[in-house]
Amino acid sequence: MRKVFLSFLGTSDYLPCNYTCGKKTIFQNIRFVQEATIAYHCSDWMEQDAIIVFTTEESHQKNWLDNGHKDRDGNMIQLEGLQSRIENMARPFQINEVRIGIGKDEAEIWKTFATIMKNIDDGDELYFDITHAFRSLPLLAMVIINYAKVTKNITVKAIDYGALESLGQITDVRKMEVEERNVPVFNLLPFDQLLDWTTAIDGFLIAGNPAGIQKLTTKKITPVLSETQGKDEEAASLREMSRCLGTFAETMAACRGKEIVKSAKNLQAAVENVRDQELITPLAPLLVKLKENTASFTGNEVNDGLAAAKWCLKHNLIQQGFTLLQETMCSHVLLEVTDVDHYAEKNRNMVNKAMVIQSENKSFTEWDKAAQENRSLVENLCSWFANHKDFKEQLKNIGNDRNDINHAGIRDNPMAAKKFSDRLGAYTKEFEKYAFTE
Repeated sequence: MRKVFLSFLGTSDYLPCNYTCGKKTIFQNIRFVQEATIAYHCSDWMEQDAIIVFTTEESHQKNWLDNGHKDRDGNMIQLEGLQSRIENMARPFQINEVRIGIGKDEAEIWKTFATIMKNIDDGDELYFDITHAFRSLPLLAMVIINYAKVTKNITVKAIDYGALESLGQITDVRKMEVEERNVPVFNLLPFDQLLDWTTAIDGFLIAGNPAGIQKLTTKKITPVLSETQGKDEEAASLREMSRCLGTFAETMAACRGKEIVKSAKNLQAAVENVRDQELITPLAPLLVKLKENTASFTGNEVNDGLAAAKWCLKHNLIQQGFTLLQETMCSHVLLEVTDVDHYAEKNRNMVNKAMVIQSENKSFTEWDKAAQENRSLVENLCSWFANHKDFKEQLKNIGNDRNDINHAGIRDNPMAAKKFSDRLGAYTKEFEKYAFTE
């Protein structure tokens, strides 16, 4: 893995300043902020690491090369350019200048995007200095960072910005003595982390995938727990919330019907436990959403089975939604009709047998052996279906659609993929009157 410092060079005749990186490190009387940020981040870099400075034609002439500026009389000012200043550091890292456009139109912005991406390799560890990024480049840099995380698996260690404007108007700064020009270098990495949280939360709310949230939560709380030997209550509660979130999502994805009530209840309790946490600020809106999204889980098995099917529909887990809804409806019938173990496979099989027997009006002698051996249960089920024909038809249709999905549509007259979502939505709505009113 190589380390890469990326920066943009402008055209101004930069004033000598004193730059403060981190809390104490000060670099005095230098013109280019890159001298400070490179010295701060790259002092131990090796031959495989690289400094890449993006320049326009004008910034190349004025600030990359030596003596690029003139005084009011048109005389050349003797000043070292950034290339010389970096070379004077005498470090083994590579030094590369890459030409880009000024971003005058959309086509040129896309070209700049492609150029910067071309100079980022898979797995790079990036350090950005965006102090002199002009026009749309600061925004483009943030977009590139997130794009490269996905496409090139990069990590970002720093996003630096030298805040000269913190000293006041440039006309006033010019009047200051160099000793007074103390410029803080802000690390804007929290903005990048905020974008990471945005992506992670979006991934969960849309697709029900908690991996991003769990990863970022672990990254944040691990140092706290390590420092306090696991005794920080807020960090420990966040760890438990992350665990419960993962368990809940796994329960849905793997259709663990028996675990729905427990996993939902545990998640609700864990979310409530960290409601007022301040350790991870971006979590606050997610916790509100989680509370809203799990409010329909009440601890009643049938109700929670329906809530799970609706949750799967919302998060595009269509196959899981059909499975959970069909099995919940089967449990509902058994709980309504009898006090037998509704989890027992043989009893659940009787639900389908009763549907067929009642629909085809078969006599007892036409029943198969398994149905005959469970005659009392089957008769009760047949009687219930006779009084709930709409329910029976819906359960039959759900079973047919579920088989279509489970057999990957490799059957006669498979349904179009886009129809499953609408069908599942209709089924859950129809089942609500049974789950909530009976």
